[in-house]
Amino acid sequence: MIIFPKIRASYLYGQALMQFHQKRYNESARLLEKVCRLDKKNKQRELFFMYLGRSYLALGRNDEALNWLSNAYEIFKGKFQSSNIDLEIKEYMELLCAFRDVLEKVGHEDRANEVDNDIKRLEEESRNFKKQM
Repeated sequence: MIIFPKIRASYLYGQALMQFHQKRYNESARLLEKVCRLDKKNKQRELFFMYLGRSYLALGRNDEALNWLSNAYEIFKGKFQSSNIDLEIKEYMELLCAFRDVLEKVGHEDRANEVDNDIKRLEEESRNFKKQM
């Protein structure tokens, strides 16, 4: 049983988020790449992918951003549709917006429109939920 890589990955993930929020996207991406290698089976790996993709998007590395955001999108969407979602809607919305943006930048307008529809649907569901409370 190897525990150390998971502990190291958690530490690096925290460091990567700090770098991301300080707009140090090169360092954030470098750390997140390590996190992805160290903790391949993390139950919230979509968050690693999302921040890695958003870092690459901020750096203008659109092909890499598209790859990571696509992976994150598929995982998030599966969790969301299965109603087994244990992550915050805010993070999902951030992912959807970043994914839509990179799709537009690489010329995938049809797919960007599909994601935009997901955003609108989620916003509507969120408004309806707040009204019920």
